[in-house]
Order: sequence, then structure tokens, then C-alpha cells
Amino acid sequence: MSVIEPRQDVAVVRQETARASNAGALMDRDPVEIGRALIYAALVAVLLERMLAIASDLHLWGDGTWFLLRIASTRDYYFWVGDWRSGLFRSRIFTLLAEQTPLVLATHLRIHSLHILSLIYGTTLYSHALLSLYICYRYAAKRWYMLFPLLSLFAGSMNAEGYICTDSHFLVSLYWPVLFILLFQEELKKGTLLLLLALSIPTVLSYESMMFFGIILAGVCLWRWKTFSHSRTVVAGLAAWYLLGAALALAAFIWPFDPANKSGFVHGLLWIPQSDHLAAKTSILVLSCCAVLLATPSRLAKLWLFPSGIGLAAILYLWVEVLSGRAPVGLDVLVPARILNLVTPLAATALLFAVLFGWFKPDRKAIGLTAILVGALGLGQALWTFGCMTEWQGMLATLRYELLLHEGPVAYEDSVMSRDRLGPLHLSRLHANWPLPLLSIYESGQGEVRSIVSPSVGAYLPVDPLNPSTLPDLSRYRVYYDSYRAALDRNKR
Repeated sequence: MSVIEPRQDVAVVRQETARASNAGALMDRDPVEIGRALIYAALVAVLLERMLAIASDLHLWGDGTWFLLRIASTRDYYFWVGDWRSGLFRSRIFTLLAEQTPLVLATHLRIHSLHILSLIYGTTLYSHALLSLYICYRYAAKRWYMLFPLLSLFAGSMNAEGYICTDSHFLVSLYWPVLFILLFQEELKKGTLLLLLALSIPTVLSYESMMFFGIILAGVCLWRWKTFSHSRTVVAGLAAWYLLGAALALAAFIWPFDPANKSGFVHGLLWIPQSDHLAAKTSILVLSCCAVLLATPSRLAKLWLFPSGIGLAAILYLWVEVLSGRAPVGLDVLVPARILNLVTPLAATALLFAVLFGWFKPDRKAIGLTAILVGALGLGQALWTFGCMTEWQGMLATLRYELLLHEGPVAYEDSVMSRDRLGPLHLSRLHANWPLPLLSIYESGQGEVRSIVSPSVGAYLPVDPLNPSTLPDLSRYRVYYDSYRAALDRNKR
């Protein structure tokens, strides 16, 4: 025994020494490598999240259902502008053309399923952000500059994708590629110039965010005009185009199509501190931590521990809340997309300019720690959207069950959909109220529509459940209202 025991102790010591050395090697590992791995993992998670969001019809929340049924029934674009001569400046026509063209084309094919049309529409709405990132990747002067558009997507747009059919998402997808091309392409070759022009055209009639993005892009054009001697005429024309877009956006803000848009934009600036949107608050905190990491000089590297730890702790808390089922708590808090799609891109742009102008001089480790935060946030945002999809599908299942129990119109106040809570579901925060008649028609699938849930009194009515003549003609997709009309007549008698 006296001979064997020392040998066992030596083996144990060697194992512990090996574990300690491996742990030390892990701690000393280049943070850029860890950040790169997290970024790739986040992109895979976002791609999977988008595929599942499209399959679960998450894009039909809010305006999405109305756009889908309107275009499916008319087989034409939906512009909602009455007088083009007086209302063109607020028409957002280019955004609508980009978002609706694949769906309009699909209605002229031999497609007889609303769900297939929904898949096409959802793919259109969820894909432009990924295409935008790819273009930025192609034209980035340094690969790590991709952290800024990624931060814009993870911290801003993904928090508002329950309301993805808004123009503000599309404008951000145009803004970043245009900015990267103008900043990092010294010579605008033919292919690059055509792409730049194609991306710039839709910005002239766009969202309120163009008031700010247009000024930035015009300023970058002025810098290019002074810095490079070639393509000055093109650059001057682009600067004028972006300023025109900013002016039209300002006019649309002052004289909006709906007065609620103006007040919503102003009051929405104070929305984030007052909301209970955990993912949005976490994103703002992580964005601030990234700014501190990039701004802190390497001689104060010991201070990097604090923003890194705070950011990772916030993201970990977000993961725990989603996995435990305590969050999210509905989709209505995602409505202020215009704010999230303005504040975070502007903040990310300011960080990018601070690096390019030399105000911030981050070293490799600071960049790696920032990449770790951005990648972890992307994973957290994908997990958050998975939670939103679960709640959305639960609400749709509840609506389908409610429709099976009735015939004819169902008053909102008498419906289970009016409840604040149903088990873990916050029903009143999941359907936005006014789209309920449209969701009732869509969820009937192919066949007879037996019942339609009406919204609450005073809600916006794109279709009137009590007036069957206002219901969209979807017979092409084998959706009929004969049973519903018969039930409505019986109820009237």
C-alpha cells in the first residue's frame, strides 16, 4: 500500500495540473476567436428564427393580416393614398413596391392557398435584413466593422419584428449597405454604382427615420466629394437625393397620413424607459456596454471587466427569463418599431464614426469583447423571438377554438379573446384587437367561414363583420362565406 498510494497521488496531481493548464489556456484564449464563434452562432440562430417566424405566420401580427388578405383578394398593390398629387410625399411607394411585389406576383400564379401566400409575404419581410448584412460584409473595409450593422439589427430591429411590415425595418436595411459603400469604396465601379443607385432610390419616399439617415448619408457624400476626385457628379447627385428624402420625410412627419403617427413618433422617444420590454432594455444596456468597451483605451484595460460583465449578466438574465416562461409578455410592446429602428442605428453609426475618425482606438482584445457581447445578444434576441412565436401560436390556437364554438359574428366582449390572461397567455396583448376579423378569416383555412370575432367597439374596421359585402373575396383560395352569411341572417331574425 505504501508503494501504490504515492503513485495514485502523483496521478491525481498531474490530472489537476492538466485541468488547471487547460482552464488557464481557455482564459487566455483570444477573445476575437470567441467573439467570432458567437457571431456565427448568432447568425445561424437568427436564420433559424426567421424560418420559424415565417412558418408560424408571426408577420401577420397587426397590419400584416390586412395587407395579405387585401392583396390576395384584389391581386394588386395596396397603397392607401387617396389623392396622389397632394399625398405622394407620404405614400412610401418604393417601400410598398419592394415589400408587396413578390406577393402580388404570386397572386397571378396558380396558387390557391392563403398560407402559401403568407409564406411568400413573410419571406419578403424577413429576408431583406439578411441581404443587407451580406452586402455590408462584401463592402466592409475591415471585417470587424460588421459589428455595427449587427448591433443595429440585434439591439433594434429584432426587438420590433412582431410588427415587421412597417417601413422602418426596410429603411434600415437600405441605410447600412448605402453607408458602407459610400464609406469604404474609394472607386465606384459600374456594378457597385448600379447597386448603390438601386439601394438609394427607395430612400426618397420612406419613413420618418430618413429625416436623420438622409442627413448622415448626405454628409458622407460631401466627405467623398472633398476626398476623392472621381465620380463627383454622381456623389453630388446622391447627396441631393438623400436631402430630398430627408425633406419629404420631414414633410410626412409634419403632415402625416394619420395624426396618430406624429404623436406616436414623438411620445415613442420616451417609450423605452417606461416600457416592460425586457429585450429592448437589455439591448440598450448592451449597446452602452459596447460603447464603453470601444471608448476605453488599452492602458485602462482592467476597466473592460465591468462593461463586459454587466452586458453578459444582462443577456444571461434575458435568457433565464425567456426559458423560464416569464418573458415575453405579449406582442403589443413591439409596436414602437420606428423608435427602435431609429435610435439603435444612429447609436451604432456614431460608434462607427468614432472609430473611423480616431476618437476611439480599440485594440484587438476590446474588439473581441465587443464581438462576444454582440454575438451573445444575437443569441438572446433569437431566443426572445422564439418565445414570441410560442405565445403567438398559442393565441392563434385559442382563436381557432373560439371560432369552432360559434356561428356568425362573435362580439369581442363575449369572446375569450377579450380576456387579459388565459393561462400563461396575455391574450389582450397578442392580437392587437382590430385585426381579429381578418385573423378569423385567415384561420378558417380553406372552406367555409363559420364565424368571425369582431373587435371592440370603436376599433378600426378594415372590414365590417356585420356587413358581408365588405369581406374580401377569397373564393380563388377556396374561402367562402355562405355559412357565415346564413348564420348572420339567422341572428338578425
